[in-house]
Amino acid sequence: MSDGAVTVNQSIVLTVNDVPPPALLGLLISTDNANEVYLNGVLLGTANDWTRSSNYSAALQSGTNVLAVKGIDAGGVAALIAELSLPSGTVVSDTA
Repeated sequence: MSDGAVTVNQSIVLTVNDVPPPALLGLLISTDNANEVYLNGVLLGTANDWTRSSNYSAALQSGTNVLAVKGIDAGGVAALIAELSLPSGTVVSDTA
């Protein structure tokens, strides 16, 4: 595989039931090289410096929520690391 620009889209579905408002999502993320983060189709923010993490937060709606991350690699090594904080707990992309 040769180096070049690669874009990967990944979405996860989050369901919120019986959580008193406001139920908040927190996302700490870093991607090599850049990212766009969406919650329910609304852009939370973008980043293009893999050496610095970005912190996003937003209110979750009752029922189904879709968190989408568009990771953009400009060539060479690509990476994504994240910590997702939800009312039910914290999920990390890598525990090593």
